[in-house]
Amino acid sequence: MESLPVGLQRLLNPAWLAVLVLPAAFWAPGRRAAALTAVAFLGGLAVIPLASGLLPTPPMEYLGASLGLAWGLGLRWVVIRFRER
Repeated sequence: MESLPVGLQRLLNPAWLAVLVLPAAFWAPGRRAAALTAVAFLGGLAVIPLASGLLPTPPMEYLGASLGLAWGLGLRWVVIRFRER
């Protein structure tokens, strides 16, 4: 990954987090589970690096995870509405 241009690296880091989080949000079986999923992923991004001595998670990666959550929940909403027809 270090051989990629810096601009592409800045896009790929949040993108893989979005792709990682999207299925978890999509399959969350309700609002409470979706909220717990969001807390688990975003909390993990905050706590795990600090607890393990790594650098803090950059804001763009929080944005990527948040977009993955939003896209997963949005896709779930679309699928549910489509099935109701």
